[in-house]
Amino acid sequence: MLIKEIIAGKELRKNMFLPGKYVHPERTLVSIGAKVIYLLQRPQNVSRLWNSYKQLQEDEQLPVVSFDVFVNALCFLYAVNAIEMRNNTIRRIEHAEKNL
Repeated sequence: MLIKEIIAGKELRKNMFLPGKYVHPERTLVSIGAKVIYLLQRPQNVSRLWNSYKQLQEDEQLPVVSFDVFVNALCFLYAVNAIEMRNNTIRRIEHAEKNL
């Protein structure tokens, strides 16, 4: 499934879930989501989480990601039931492993 976004007028960006020819691995929703999960050691509001992510980008010299892409990563994490929002804070969901 491809996600397309309108960028700078009528240009379209292709799939951002996984890396490809035109998408740097560090700019994919999966990669950004993994870093967000790492940053959620404790619940944070969106502003603080965004600031923490920007700091991580600088520290690790990652490609710059816009706030829109960051929010798309949050939506992706929410859709796969990895995070939830309560009282204006985002927290990761700890899934209990089942012994089969």
